[in-house]
Amino acid sequence: MIDGVKVPDKLWGFTPFTYPFNWSGNPAATAPAGFSVDGLPIGLQIVGRWGDEETVIAASKAFEDARPWADKFPIEFK
Repeated sequence: MIDGVKVPDKLWGFTPFTYPFNWSGNPAATAPAGFSVDGLPIGLQIVGRWGDEETVIAASKAFEDARPWADKFPIEFK
C-alpha cells in the first residue's frame, strides 16, 4: 500500500530497486560497477535528495571517471 492505495503485486517484481524513486521524484542514476564472479553486470544506483539532480549527476560522473566501463562487456556479448 502506498498512501492507502493497493499496489498490484506484479509491479513489485518488475523493478524492485528503482520504482520508489520514480514515485517519490528523487533524482537517481545507475552506473556500471563491474561484473559478478558469474560474469553478470552489476550496477551502482545513486540517489539524491529531492530536487538535487546536480549532485546525482556529479557523483555519477565521478564514479564513471574513476571506473571506466565503455570497453567492458559481459562475456556472452563480446
